[in-house]
Amino acid sequence: MTIARLRRRDIWIALGLAGFSLALALMVVLPLGWEFARAGEFQLFLTPAAIGYLAQLILALLIAGYLAYRAVAARQRNAPTLLLLGVFAAVVGVVLLFFLDAALPPSPRLYAVYLENTVIGLLLTLLTQFAYRFPRLYPQHKWEARLALAINLGYTLWEAGFALQRGGRLLQDHVVLYRPGDPDYVLAACFAWMPLAFLRQTIAAAQDLTGLGNLSGLYHLWRPPGPAAQATRAFALIFLIPLALSPDFCRHLS
Repeated sequence: MTIARLRRRDIWIALGLAGFSLALALMVVLPLGWEFARAGEFQLFLTPAAIGYLAQLILALLIAGYLAYRAVAARQRNAPTLLLLGVFAAVVGVVLLFFLDAALPPSPRLYAVYLENTVIGLLLTLLTQFAYRFPRLYPQHKWEARLALAINLGYTLWEAGFALQRGGRLLQDHVVLYRPGDPDYVLAACFAWMPLAFLRQTIAAAQDLTGLGNLSGLYHLWRPPGPAAQATRAFALIFLIPLALSPDFCRHLS
């Protein structure tokens, strides 16, 4: 089996397992939404927060549609393009749940709240794998990328299982289960992994271009040579800003 096939297999495993966890969680919310609609309890309140999320949802749909066009019509089906398409598809799911959280009445909005962390875990899974495969997967990072995949998928599957449990208890017994705070540390660690992965990709891309050894790694972070190293460092700097805000974000989700 060639290296290219191994890479494609890892990508499809990541997409398949993450999609399975999302579909598993959606099995709760879709029948419930149908029941609320039949009972006449499905209402949307376009609050300022909901309108803001709606605008973000439209933007995310446009970006995801453009990437889908590039992947299908333009035949750009390399690993970074497919993973970036999956990232924005997950962004659509996250923003949609935030919109429903802000627009639905108090009782139905709980089902959207229960699914938020599952879809965020899916987003982090795809985004971390994109970090390790942009501009390409370097051999020295292969097992590190697989370890990150295992940790992210483990967190996502746990959130999906807990979402099913919370939805079932709310539907059958009308009991609201609160999410414990400890998984927020895992969520913050998974998010912190992304800029670290991009910085390591910056060093690998610079060393691949210049042929210099490990001693030049810090210098390459300061002045990355070539467009690939510059792009990965730019991604790392972008994610350092929300990383500084992640404690407040995690407290909001819990």
